[in-house]
Amino acid sequence: MQKSPRKRGRPPVGEETEQVAVRLPRAWIEMMRPHLSQNIRNRLHRSLFEEQIDQQRDQHLVRLGGQIEELARRVRRATRADWHADRISHQIFLETLRLLFESEPAPTAEISNVKSDPKQAAELIFNSYIEEVREHEQGKHTMRMKQTLLSKIEGSDG
Repeated sequence: MQKSPRKRGRPPVGEETEQVAVRLPRAWIEMMRPHLSQNIRNRLHRSLFEEQIDQQRDQHLVRLGGQIEELARRVRRATRADWHADRISHQIFLETLRLLFESEPAPTAEISNVKSDPKQAAELIFNSYIEEVREHEQGKHTMRMKQTLLSKIEGSDG
């Protein structure tokens, strides 16, 4: 009885693929191991479809994030210290952020149903966020019933 020849290569991935040879610096290859092929596919997919992904993101938030990064770079250049590492640089960075946010035009539309004072609503949102971050950092993923933020800031009893 003759054994059937052993199949080589990976099992099919669900869609038709084609193997291509690409020369890459050895350091890149070592960085992407042990899942070299998957890493290359993921990175290519991100770069090819980045425009579509970006279109789904809040473009005002993307622009604001870029502005914050640029201000951080400028503070570092001006002070020769990162904003998160030096007291004076930190103060300068916070002031640049205040100026940035003050320069943004305030919307005139009133779409939300928020009845809370904006400062109080902001504190609720921020405190909830910080609580989740700390729980995540401590490995606590508690599942407990909480009044939703929306019901708190809209003033309902949720």
